[in-house]
Amino acid sequence: MVCPPLSGIELHGFMISQLLRAAQRGQATIATYSDFLETLWIGLWVFGGGLVGVWVRGAWRFSLVVFLGTLGLGGVAVGGDPQWYVDPLCGSCFGVGSQ
Repeated sequence: MVCPPLSGIELHGFMISQLLRAAQRGQATIATYSDFLETLWIGLWVFGGGLVGVWVRGAWRFSLVVFLGTLGLGGVAVGGDPQWYVDPLCGSCFGVGSQ
């Protein structure tokens, strides 16, 4: 279902409401991994992309494997916990795609 268009003031009201609710309940609005775990996560995916490059050795096959790996990584994020961490996902996709 697609959300109906919102005016700017209505969108701003929703954002403020969410921030106030999170502050009143003592919840963090954004959660991230520690720097070490995030670096490890991104490094593992970049290393995996490098291994794929060595393993397939063809431009078309490499592109296909990287595309499928990026889809799989997105599937892990979407199919996982609703409060899953997005920063490591984005960095991993850039790392795997840049090999």
